[in-house]
Amino acid sequence: MINTVAAVRALLLAELTATTVLGVPPGFGDNPPAVPPVCVLIQASGGNGGIRQAVIAPRLTLRCHGPTALEAWNVYRAVWNVFYDANGEAKPPRMITNRWWLRSATLSQPFSDTEPEGWPVTVATLEARFDPLRGATG
Repeated sequence: MINTVAAVRALLLAELTATTVLGVPPGFGDNPPAVPPVCVLIQASGGNGGIRQAVIAPRLTLRCHGPTALEAWNVYRAVWNVFYDANGEAKPPRMITNRWWLRSATLSQPFSDTEPEGWPVTVATLEARFDPLRGATG
């Protein structure tokens, strides 16, 4: 079984600068920071998964935060750049930390909103396709 949240988190950690990447459900507990952090929250939200399938295709929700709506949008744009080149074409398949083979990934059209804490957020769905027969499966 591939831990798809861990795989996407590893990819974002390797490619994003000045952004915290959390592989946890949305929410910051009972004591959220006073200022919204610049971060990406990753939450599994569907898709298929299983070692016996030819392709594991999870659906993940990415919640991009920042102190302002513009900064939340800029975090989303940085995430977008991880999966697409300057011409808007999807980046080719690649190995993530010599462990997971990412065949492809597609980001949905984002939308902006406000969290219950009053923080700006830009949300998008990531549909990824992993090959369970390449790389490690832990």
